[in-house]
Amino acid sequence: MPDMDIDFADDRRDEVIRYVAERYGRDRVAHIITFGTLGAKAAIRDVGRVLGMPYGDVDRIAKLVPAFPLNITLEDAAPEVAAARGDGPEPGRP
Repeated sequence: MPDMDIDFADDRRDEVIRYVAERYGRDRVAHIITFGTLGAKAAIRDVGRVLGMPYGDVDRIAKLVPAFPLNITLEDAAPEVAAARGDGPEPGRP
């Protein structure tokens, strides 16, 4: 079945959904949502931007996060970053 994506501003989204349901029938309208996640490096860069930190500083910190595994969390990356900076034990050690 063909589909139609509707990305509209939050304040008028209900109007669009109501129109589409009335136009094509409520039994032919479905709400589907997807959620994206940020990787550890992207999260660090976003937080740095929001905090107004210099890009070079944020980039240097983000580059300390290991490239693998690809889905590394900030929690798992913290010891790796600390070790890379010389601030903590080697990764995998208490």
